Amino acid sequence: MGQVSNNFSVKSLEVHKLDDFCNQMGVPEIINFRELGLMKHAKKPHRHTFYALLHIENGSGYHIIDSTIYPIKKSTPMICLLSPCQLHFWELNEKLQGTAIRFSDELFYSLQPKNTTNTANELLELVNCPFLYIENPQTQNRIRHIINLMKQECFGTEMGRNVVFIAYLNILLVIMCRLCQQQEEDSNCVNCNYQKSLINNFRSCVSDHFLEHRNISWYAKKLGVSEGHLHEVIKKATGASPGWIIRKEIVSEAKRLLVHTDLTISEISYKLNFEDPSYFSRIMKREIGMNPTHYRTVVRERYNHNFK
Repeated sequence: MGQVSNNFSVKSLEVHKLDDFCNQMGVPEIINFRELGLMKHAKKPHRHTFYALLHIENGSGYHIIDSTIYPIKKSTPMICLLSPCQLHFWELNEKLQGTAIRFSDELFYSLQPKNTTNTANELLELVNCPFLYIENPQTQNRIRHIINLMKQECFGTEMGRNVVFIAYLNILLVIMCRLCQQQEEDSNCVNCNYQKSLINNFRSCVSDHFLEHRNISWYAKKLGVSEGHLHEVIKKATGASPGWIIRKEIVSEAKRLLVHTDLTISEISYKLNFEDPSYFSRIMKREIGMNPTHYRTVVRERYNHNFK
């Protein structure tokens, strides 16, 4: 393996937000690497506040995600899902050819249907298996075809284009789940299976208990591991801390209540077990960059236009 330079000697890390790129807040976007200007920012370690699905068709070098180095194999297509908070950068020998799809964590979690645990867990497992090589020619062609259809919908003018685009995105994520499963079966990694199980159990536990329990120590005890071990496994696999995942669950529920109910801000804060509505508002401002009232207005307005 070639030598990867140390790019972490920076005073502060760039954080890219979805609304920095998209005209409509939260609406998914698809773009070619060439238009993305990837080479300009390739060597700068940075994070996203959104999900980025990267389909790499050609090029060579390395993609560094958190502490893991993934070789980019020339003429071997790859697909990668970057989760919010994951730190990444590139060491490239040749320019990449491919496509990036950017979408919000709100959309990602909406694709995980409630009360269908297997489907939800399979999508969540993608965060443990972020970089996938596409060896099978039929799978290569299928993914390329779906991405071309997504581009047609994204840049088209027909009604319902966003609905169709999101449906194709869901299909693409399921294909990635299958690739991930196959990759794990090929590696037959017992330790990987243990880590995957611990992460999925933690996420499921948080989903069930985040309203009552917000201390990492409580979840560690329930899962039968130390707090330090839980933090180490979660951080290494996802790039996020257990505390961040708990906060994200709270914020996601707050977003749902703000958009899909007419509860007042005070009622939502109490429902989420915040004793002080002003503290709840400060938390939302810190996590999503706007207060609850503003978020409710912006997202409802967006939904009114999203199915045109």
